[in-house]
Amino acid sequence: MTSITDNVIGINFFHGTCAEAIERASQGGLVVAPSGPGLAQDWPRDPVYQRALLTADMVLADSGYLALCWQVMSSVRLTRISGLNFFGELIRRLKPEDRTKGRTFWVMPNEKEGAINLQWLGSQGIEAGQDDSYNAPKYSRDSIADPALAAILNERRPAWVFLNLGGGVQEQLGYWLREHLDYRPTIICTGAAIAFLSGQQASIPMWADRLYLGWLIRSLRDPKRHGSRYWNTLHLPLVLWHGSETARAAANTCLSPSGEYGSPSYATERRAEATSGNLGNAGSLNFGCAATPGGGDGPEADLPRHPFSRRRSRLDAGRKGQARLPETVCDGTWPQQPAHARA
Repeated sequence: MTSITDNVIGINFFHGTCAEAIERASQGGLVVAPSGPGLAQDWPRDPVYQRALLTADMVLADSGYLALCWQVMSSVRLTRISGLNFFGELIRRLKPEDRTKGRTFWVMPNEKEGAINLQWLGSQGIEAGQDDSYNAPKYSRDSIADPALAAILNERRPAWVFLNLGGGVQEQLGYWLREHLDYRPTIICTGAAIAFLSGQQASIPMWADRLYLGWLIRSLRDPKRHGSRYWNTLHLPLVLWHGSETARAAANTCLSPSGEYGSPSYATERRAEATSGNLGNAGSLNFGCAATPGGGDGPEADLPRHPFSRRRSRLDAGRKGQARLPETVCDGTWPQQPAHARA
């Protein structure tokens, strides 16, 4: 399955419908939906976070603020599929065989939230017990790795791994897991999406999500917790303006599976595997070390030459003349929330 992506500061955002995104995710790999605060605060200063986004198998444009800023600055309209919308549709469309015990695994932020989330999953027809979940420890932002979790996943081998953690942490943990597991599950990083649906965070109506107002509802419900977080996102246009330089700098250093910097050969090997099809649908991997249009190699090969570049990356050369997919998000209804959350 091929896909079209929109390149923003070196990140290849998925361009297509929600159903197409779910189908693509089902083929395995790392799926991330970076938030506006993450792009504004973590992207400029955290090289591991940069690497996680640059090498993700699919990146969803979750942030409405990002979509608005990019459209104003470049006249390019991103296809926005929020993490909440994607997660809700994925749960609704999950195949019967993937709802059975052992097919999904859930990394929870703590025991209390984990218990509530598991109860909600049961109400959605997904068989998941305590042995299908893992309460994440408090990770150090300097080095996010979890050998214990990797050992559990390698033993149980679930097809779907959901990381329900905070932004900035889940992307780096997902990246680390993808490089250290001995099989290829689908790793979903949609953070607190499950908490919205299980009633633990302020319910966001679908109309508000479609109008990019989820941040406002969260801020009004809990201004102390979310107000400053979104306030610190206002400088995102400056990050986008200087984004090409940041992306090029990140692309100059490629991470090896051991997590060490300075291994361009690793990027070359992964690119070769993606080209040959050995990574399934990993052709969307963008290490910033892809072949240049003229046939050479270089860290700037697949990055925009200007932060307002309108260049779109098409992974299948045979589709270069094909029209863009429609600007759509998920259809249908989200999984039902508990009664107390809807009240």
